[in-house]
This record gives sequence, structure tokens and C-alpha cells, in this order.
Amino acid sequence: MSGPQAKITSIEILDSFRSSLVVYLDKAGTTLDEINHEVRRTRHQLQNEKLLFWKMELRKRTTALDLARSEYFSARLVNSGVGATGKQAVVRRTTEAKREAEDKLRKVKKWCRAYDSQIEPLAKKVESLRQNMVYELPNAVAFLEQAALTLSEYAGMRATGTVSPTPPPHPEEQQDES
Repeated sequence: MSGPQAKITSIEILDSFRSSLVVYLDKAGTTLDEINHEVRRTRHQLQNEKLLFWKMELRKRTTALDLARSEYFSARLVNSGVGATGKQAVVRRTTEAKREAEDKLRKVKKWCRAYDSQIEPLAKKVESLRQNMVYELPNAVAFLEQAALTLSEYAGMRATGTVSPTPPPHPEEQQDES
């Protein structure tokens, strides 16, 4: 019973495939490295830069709202309410700005929590693929190179007629015949 057999009609095609695999390894490796870098950069930006920015922004806007309210109440007391409408508009704007900062901070915190559960598993798959490319595919390239070399040698022997259809007898078999 014979298994499936490969029918190699051109060793150059095998070499071409090996060359294409080497180019693919280089390009895919670079792309996967860029993806890993981008994942780390995004995580850093999200957990450090954005989170800190919106915490500071919320503090600033809270301080601005407190100041605006204080000025509004002072204007109402001092001028018996006259001229306080401009101050009241400032209170509305700073209140809205504070709400916006609270909302942005809440979203950034949500993204930070979701990052670990949604992005990290995908990043681990990309890293696993990269590891396979680093450790497994070079073996495939080496195998293809060796296979092409072996087939070239075999084709060369067939062309010169040095290949016999049966293997040579073992030395022990030759001694028994004598």
C-alpha cells in the first residue's frame, strides 16, 4: 500500500516557493511587530496619557466651576441680582464643561477595563503567531532548501544513469553468496 506521492516536475518551482516563503516571513514578521508595538503604544496612551489628562482636566474644570459659582453668588448678593446673568451663563458653561470631563473620564476608565478583556486576548494571538513565525517557519524554509538539494542530486544521478532500480545488496548478503 503506497501513500500519497508528490509529483515534482520542476525543482525551480520548489526554490521559487522557498524564496517566496522567505519574503513572506520578512514582511509578515515586520507587520506583526508593528501590530504588537501599536497595541503596547495604545495601552500606554490609554492608561497613562488619556487617563491622567482627563483626571487633571476634571480637577481644572471643577475648580473653574467653583470659582464661577462663587462669582455668581457674590454678584447676586452685592448687586441684588443685577448683572448676575452674565455670571450665571458662565456657571452654565463651566457646569457643562465639567460634565463633559466626567463623561470623558468615565469612558477612558471603561476602555481601560475593556482593554484587558477584549484587546489582550487578540494581542496574545498575534504574539503566538509571531513566535510560530520565528521558530517554526524557518524550519520549513530549511526543509524546502534541503528537499530541493536532495531532489537536484537525485535528478542529476538519474540523468547520468547511476541510479539503479534496486538498492545495492548489504555486505552480509554478499558474504553469504560466496
